[in-house]
Amino acid sequence: MAILELKTIHAGYGKKEVLRGLSLSVEPGTILALFGGNGAGKSTALRVIAGVIRPWSGSILFKGQDICGLLPHEIRRLGISYLPQNGRVFKSLTVAENLSLAGQNQRGTRGGFVFPLMRDLSSRRAGLLSGGERQMLSIELALRKKADIFLLDEPTAALSERLVRTTLDRLTQIAKEERTGVILVEQNVEEARRISDTEVYLQLGKDMAKQ
Repeated sequence: MAILELKTIHAGYGKKEVLRGLSLSVEPGTILALFGGNGAGKSTALRVIAGVIRPWSGSILFKGQDICGLLPHEIRRLGISYLPQNGRVFKSLTVAENLSLAGQNQRGTRGGFVFPLMRDLSSRRAGLLSGGERQMLSIELALRKKADIFLLDEPTAALSERLVRTTLDRLTQIAKEERTGVILVEQNVEEARRISDTEVYLQLGKDMAKQ
């Protein structure tokens, strides 16, 4: 049974329609990779689910509840974790303080680091990290959160090929062991296809093909 369903979603910005009847579904413990060219609507789809923008029409069902119209913080409380492009960290806090805040909402006893480097950088302020280091911290924060579904928008941008694989392997482990659903927008198509259970291809805001 699907944990998340989008049914004929239309959405956009101002008068510009980006999503033109998008439908998709995600089951617990599975990873859906969302592909498409620039402007196809991948990021917009995640923003609609996260409540950042409201759909013009259609429905979004999370565990059977229609969440259209809910505010982002209300959607987060339901168990939907959203990582936007370029990550999200508290720049004025240290790495350790950022991780401590995430730990308050951590599910179970998920331990260890996706990136051991974070341990070495624990006393450094997040705002002083390099772009790659800050992205690593964003991923650490996202994957530590208690959530029933992750919405990840290009989480591995600016990471080396080795770290891309490390990140996606850890994501797969969490999804399978904790029955967490994932919608992944990933620039490394080959790696995304390697770990995905379902692939949805967008063209002009529509789901043109599913596998």
